[in-house]
Amino acid sequence: MRLYEAERPRSVVVGWDTLEAPNWRILQFPAYQGGRHFDDELLEQLDVLPVFAHACGFAVGKAPGYEADDFLAAAVAVGEERGWTTLVASGDRDTFQLASELTTILYPVKAGEIARIGPEQVRERYGVEPHQFPTSLRSAAIPLTKFQVRQGSERRLRQNYCDATQTSKR
Repeated sequence: MRLYEAERPRSVVVGWDTLEAPNWRILQFPAYQGGRHFDDELLEQLDVLPVFAHACGFAVGKAPGYEADDFLAAAVAVGEERGWTTLVASGDRDTFQLASELTTILYPVKAGEIARIGPEQVRERYGVEPHQFPTSLRSAAIPLTKFQVRQGSERRLRQNYCDATQTSKR
């Protein structure tokens, strides 16, 4: 909520992983995210927080077989298609590949401090263009998710995003 108050966005999309059904990455690469364990308290929150986000008027991207990454990438695609300035708040460096002249990544670096990552920061930090970022991480043996917007997630997000935008205009 502090980030929302500080940035005052026109609309917000919140993406969530779904743990009840395997996503397409796990089906394609069974070792993907292997060995992850979630505390029961966190799992309870994963059921409640999307309801809270929706009650705040935010568009919520959560569906069996999809990850939060799918919805974030779809939101950026919609924003860029419309020429909007887009902010992606995430502690996942995978999002750096979304950085562009229109899209800035808000990346937490330490208690309360947020770095703004654009194409220049990706080039400075990693020596690659944002679209090359997944490949550079793979060569450094850092596990990551490659964003790939599936038609279903993009279609679902477009509908939720348009609904939330209309709601926020009222």
